Amino acid sequence: MLTTDLQRHHELKADYTKHVKAVHVARGSLRRLRSHVIDADISAHVEALSNGNEALRRLLQNKTERARVFGDVGREFTQARRAAAGIAVHALRSVTDYVAACRDWVENTRRDVSLSFEDAFLNLSADGLVMLGVYKLHRTAMMSVMSVGELSRTYTDALRNHSATSAVDAELIEALLDRNAVTATSEKEIATLRELRQTIDTVRETRLPVDLPDVDTLEADVRRLHQRADLLQVIAVDPAHPSAAEMLAAYQAQESDLIAAGQPSDRDDLAAVNA
Repeated sequence: MLTTDLQRHHELKADYTKHVKAVHVARGSLRRLRSHVIDADISAHVEALSNGNEALRRLLQNKTERARVFGDVGREFTQARRAAAGIAVHALRSVTDYVAACRDWVENTRRDVSLSFEDAFLNLSADGLVMLGVYKLHRTAMMSVMSVGELSRTYTDALRNHSATSAVDAELIEALLDRNAVTATSEKEIATLRELRQTIDTVRETRLPVDLPDVDTLEADVRRLHQRADLLQVIAVDPAHPSAAEMLAAYQAQESDLIAAGQPSDRDDLAAVNA
């Protein structure tokens, strides 16, 4: 793989952990808004406050006062958690952008024919490059009238020879199929065209590194989290907006709790709730 491709691949890999964290934070922020979670945390908080505080303990024995205290704490918890969730959900936009960037890179890399012919141009002179350009124009015209069988044989020969002209042939044939500019007129040609597409797909997969970021999982996570945010009526808030200072402070104060709450998978979280 070329240096620029490797560099971009390393950049995307390095950013993956950051975006997984954003998913965990958003997931944790929404989980902490569930009513049974808030109720349990209110009880634990009030219990901790009343330990060693005889006056508060006695006050809580009064049902009316107990309801008031629990209500006040509940409103504070809910407000702070909604603020944090708004900031966390907004951060999912960067995850969506990251997924798109990864997919663009993968598609561009799959279509980069030079990656299958990395040594073909090493000793090519300036005159050789000019002649290669002339060859490309000539072959473009020829391939526009080639049969499916001829294109298939030419592509197979190109992969075998690994020359500069072979790289040009492979690039032109892949481009023809990408544009759906190849027509099969018989059952035999339809089968040959199908096999040629499969061969090209296989070759393109070899141009990709094996350790690609798992963007499919990220995308599915983001989609589910947006659905949950809609159900909980959580509105995304840009932390850079001047009016979001208090919400950002609430988010920052809870961030470690959000990560802890969001790290378990949905399956593990459900098992814990039902345990």
